[in-house]
Amino acid sequence: PSVQLNFRGTEKKLRRGGITFLNEIKMQYEFKKRYKAILAWSVSFYDHNINSRMHFFKNLLIIFLCLGFVSFWLINPLKSIYDNWLVSPFLSPFLDYPIEGYSFLFYLALWVVLSVFLVWRAVVLEYIINGYVLLLIFLILGLYLGERLFWLKYDHLKLYSQIKVLDPIYFSLILIAIISFFNSIKWEFDKKSESWLELDLPKSKIEQDKLNRVNEVDNFIQLLNSLPKNEKRSHVIGLVGSWGYGKTSFLSMFKEKLDGNSVVVEFNPWITSSTSNLIEDFFVLLDDKVSEHIQTNKSIYKYGRALSNLNQESNLIIELRSLILPEKPLNERIKNISSLVTKLDRKVFCIVDDLDRLDSDEVFEVLRIVRNTANFPNFIFVMAYDKDYLIHSLKNRDIYNAEKYLDKIVQVEIALPWISKFKLIGELMSLIKSKIEVAFAGDPNLQDSLSNQVRKLIFENESEKNSKYIFDRSIISELFLNLRDVIKFSNSFVYFLKNHHQNIYVPDLFFLELIKFIDISILSRLAANDFMFVNNKDGLNYFEIYDEGMDSDDGLSLFAPSTTISEILKDHVYKFRLITLINKSFSLPDETDYNSEYSVCYVDNFEYYFSFYLNDNQVSFDFINRLIKEDEV
Repeated sequence: PSVQLNFRGTEKKLRRGGITFLNEIKMQYEFKKRYKAILAWSVSFYDHNINSRMHFFKNLLIIFLCLGFVSFWLINPLKSIYDNWLVSPFLSPFLDYPIEGYSFLFYLALWVVLSVFLVWRAVVLEYIINGYVLLLIFLILGLYLGERLFWLKYDHLKLYSQIKVLDPIYFSLILIAIISFFNSIKWEFDKKSESWLELDLPKSKIEQDKLNRVNEVDNFIQLLNSLPKNEKRSHVIGLVGSWGYGKTSFLSMFKEKLDGNSVVVEFNPWITSSTSNLIEDFFVLLDDKVSEHIQTNKSIYKYGRALSNLNQESNLIIELRSLILPEKPLNERIKNISSLVTKLDRKVFCIVDDLDRLDSDEVFEVLRIVRNTANFPNFIFVMAYDKDYLIHSLKNRDIYNAEKYLDKIVQVEIALPWISKFKLIGELMSLIKSKIEVAFAGDPNLQDSLSNQVRKLIFENESEKNSKYIFDRSIISELFLNLRDVIKFSNSFVYFLKNHHQNIYVPDLFFLELIKFIDISILSRLAANDFMFVNNKDGLNYFEIYDEGMDSDDGLSLFAPSTTISEILKDHVYKFRLITLINKSFSLPDETDYNSEYSVCYVDNFEYYFSFYLNDNQVSFDFINRLIKEDEV
């Protein structure tokens, strides 16, 4: 089982020699391979599920024991409340009206319909009852069971023979509660299951920091702590970085490290419905956060509403309200809020993120809030943005000298540290390797084969003799500017690898994914074959890229290439990178490499690769080839 075989390629070679016993070998090998996979999965399942389930059920047992203990001590007070408030005034009179005839049929039909509906929701829709409600249901059902089997204190209304009127309801509820309980267990463990897909989400914990920025966060906090607390105006700090540079992750670590003596207000203007609501939304949030530490009497909220009304067109309702309830002057409101914040004696950190996702009007409105309307003492605004984007937005608002305008608002700008190319390349390898381990769990040999090929593509090895792995690695390092790029590429690469690993050659998929990352439209030109011709080696037809100075007359191409690769890419900004990647994709592989017989350069494999990217209305080269051969026959 340790021998790596590729049966499709081997089968082709053995058929040529007339050997037909490959199926028997394949069956024996597959049996051993599956046995090893099942064994590896069993160990993994025990580690990740059985131990977790034992821990879960242990906690659940503790909860039920506590409930049982409390119920034992509270049983008499509960019975007294039940008798005085429910049995005597409401339930006792029903004993004089037994359920029979039409009332029996109606009760039975209603019970069946409701039970089927609720069980259907619990089973098919996997409905989950809130944990506290579920525990309360179990407690009530337990008390009812105790009454029916042991205490026998009450005369229950008879339904049929020894079946009481509440018994069907009891059994329905216990069934639904049990199903919902197991649904919650299933959801809990499904939630913890591993996925190879990496989401581009901000890192909310310091231990998730992949860029080693913890020290920078500490320095940033020291800077903010050094700012004087009782100034007459706010401080504005800019956290500057391009898109995907980790600004939100930096802010998350910053919030985690702040001490509990500060007030933290997180304002994301991007989720506000419109520009006109930005002011009111900000001051509603601010009032809510400040009121957790000092009584505000909604003064901050009222100030925000007054500002918002100034920006609205006058109407009858606003005019009538101003006549009946005259508004305080804004200057007086500002003085009251400033006095309130000074009494608070805490720094108020207002974190404003995603400024570089707003339109020009929204950017201007947020800057006006920071500079004028929320310019209170002890306030420290921390704004994260791409500076080029903000300046461009201000210019769209016809702001003269947008750079100076922004400098007047932001007192200190902190640029996020440059991300090392070596760090990004290392993270690319780490991400792909971890995704392969999850995607192909239970098959360590396949994991090693795929990971080794990727490693040889990403990291240069001077002793490497396989021409597929010999190329300028700066092509890779210059493409990825941030972690977002790395995550995006690795997700796409492993997606195709997971679904097609049996029929593809990893280096070719890697190069094609790099081409797609640069410009997906180039893949359509590759699929059109208009700069390729067919050659032959050892009886295998393969494609060669036609370029300047080459002669395709000796090839076996069905039609001469209509253009060259250099001509197609002559005006492309990444011309030389693309030419290198295309040539590497269609270079002949080393036959000893894993899955090399599935290289995209071979005519038989070409269509399979580009079926990933071809539209339904595009015709493949292989289809045209078959038509011509049929016509010749």
